[in-house]
Amino acid sequence: MIRAAIDIGSNTVRLLIARIKDHRIQERLYYQHIITRLGQDLHQTGKLSNEAMQRTNDAISTFKQHINHFKNIEICATATAAIRQASNGSLFLQRLKHETGISVQLISEDCEAQLCLHGVMSECEQEEFLLFDIGGGSTEFSLIHNGKIRHTQSHPLGVVKLTETALKSDPPSLENLQCMQQHIELVLDQVEQQWGAIKKPSALVGTAGTVTTLAALDLKLQQYDAKQVNRHCITHAKFKTLKQQLTTLSHTQRASLPSLEAGRCDLIIAGLMIVDCMMTRWQYQSLTCIDSGLLEGLVVLGSDALQWHEAAPTSTDHL
Repeated sequence: MIRAAIDIGSNTVRLLIARIKDHRIQERLYYQHIITRLGQDLHQTGKLSNEAMQRTNDAISTFKQHINHFKNIEICATATAAIRQASNGSLFLQRLKHETGISVQLISEDCEAQLCLHGVMSECEQEEFLLFDIGGGSTEFSLIHNGKIRHTQSHPLGVVKLTETALKSDPPSLENLQCMQQHIELVLDQVEQQWGAIKKPSALVGTAGTVTTLAALDLKLQQYDAKQVNRHCITHAKFKTLKQQLTTLSHTQRASLPSLEAGRCDLIIAGLMIVDCMMTRWQYQSLTCIDSGLLEGLVVLGSDALQWHEAAPTSTDHL
C-alpha cells in the first residue's frame, strides 16, 4: 500500500509518501519539508498567530497537491506541541480540514514518543539508550530498554521558544548562552526527578532537526544525505568544536554554511545548548544521530498507531 504521512511540528511541517510492505518502508516515493515556524510567539501570546497559521496552511495545501498525484493513497497527519499548547490549536485543525481536506490528529506526548522510537529503531543498532527529540516547541526524553520505552517525558523546552526568549545578540553573547543554559538546566532537573531511581542508559541517541543538522555539519555535507546522517557518531570533543564555531559566527555567516538549512540559522544555537547541557551534565562521550523518527514511524504504522493515543483538545479560543 501507499501511505502519506504529515507531521505538523512547531517549526517544520513534513511530508513523506512511501510504499509500505510488511510494516516496513519498501520504497520512499516523495519527501518534502517546509519551515513554517508555527510556534512563533506562542510562549508570549498563548495563541498561534494568523501569519504562522497561514504559512502552515499554505504548506499543507502544497503537500496535498503532491499527494493528489497518487491513486489509492492513505493519508495520516499528526500535530504535536504547538497545537497542544495553543488556545486556538483545535480551531486551527478544523480550519486545515475545511481548507485542505486533510484531517489532522492531535497526538499526546506518549504517542509522539512511541512514533519517534519506531522510526528511530528502523535505523538504530542499539537497544539500550537515552533517546531525545528536540522540537520547536518541546523536547522528549525517553529511556529505552530492550528496544522499548521504559520511561518517557515531554517538556516545553523547544528551540523556537528558547531562541525567542534568550537569543538577543548577533553573534550570541555570553549572557545569551548563559540564559539558555540556566533555563535548560532547570528542565533537566525536572527530567532527573521524574527518572527517580531508574538508571540512565550509557548511550545517547538523538533525532530531529538539531541533531541531523549537527551531523551534516560534522560530515561537511554539501547536500543533505539521510543515509550518511543515520548512525553518524559525534564525539563530545567534536561537538565542543562545532559549538565553539557556530556560537562565534553571526547569523549571516551561519547562513552561508551549506549544511545549515535556511530557517535554522538562529534555532541551531538553542539546539546546540540543549545538547551541550545533556552531554556535559550526564557525561556522555558521544552522540549517535538518527534521521528517522516520528514521520517514519507514522508512515509505517498509520492510523492504527493513533486511535488510542489522541491528545484531548483543550482549545476554546477563536482563530
